[in-house]
Amino acid sequence: MNRHSSAGMSSLDLLGDIPHGERILLKIFLRNTSLSKDEFSQLAETLPEKKGLSSEEVHAALSGLLLRGWLKEDGENYTLLQQKSQGSRQRGQRPNK
Repeated sequence: MNRHSSAGMSSLDLLGDIPHGERILLKIFLRNTSLSKDEFSQLAETLPEKKGLSSEEVHAALSGLLLRGWLKEDGENYTLLQQKSQGSRQRGQRPNK
């Protein structure tokens, strides 16, 4: 059961025990799968007040997500990397004729 709610599991609970800061940033990137660095900085400035994260913790969480391969840094943008399961790719393909 979700440790943050009595309503049940969240999809982030399926990822296991990820650090608190990474979990918060993942929620942002699940809502906005591609953000410019400026947009991310503006969002991150509001995080410490609302989520109890220092700017160092935000930076560490961002670095962690980049190292895990969940985010990609491409020039001036951050993009959430979403991988489809092999089964969903196969179901979406047309049969060879």
